[in-house]
Amino acid sequence: MPEGGIDPELRDITAQGGRIDLMVGQNARLSGQLISPRPGAAFLAVRSGASILPIAFVGTELAQQNIRRLRRAAVSMRIGPVFGPLKITDGRHGHARRQQLDEYGHEMMRHLARLLPPENRGPYV
Repeated sequence: MPEGGIDPELRDITAQGGRIDLMVGQNARLSGQLISPRPGAAFLAVRSGASILPIAFVGTELAQQNIRRLRRAAVSMRIGPVFGPLKITDGRHGHARRQQLDEYGHEMMRHLARLLPPENRGPYV
């Protein structure tokens, strides 16, 4: 999950010390749309030299709401083709290395976006 962290829609609330409903949680997503990745997943992929298997879940943003109503949420899992391994170009350090990691993160997101319906692709249309 290259996006990681707190949902941008909840970040301001948590930064101000606000509490998030336990059924939602600070890492929950209010929207089913993709957001920009953080560099951690790309760093781990480069560091390990492993191939990447993109897996996307559709419908999870409705799961918590439906649990409260004792309803099942229609959640599906979609698996894409393996890609990678990702490698840092020789000699890249500092800012250049970080830029390449950021681009790999966006590449991961584009692979995930292909597995999602258009309304969930966010900036990766």
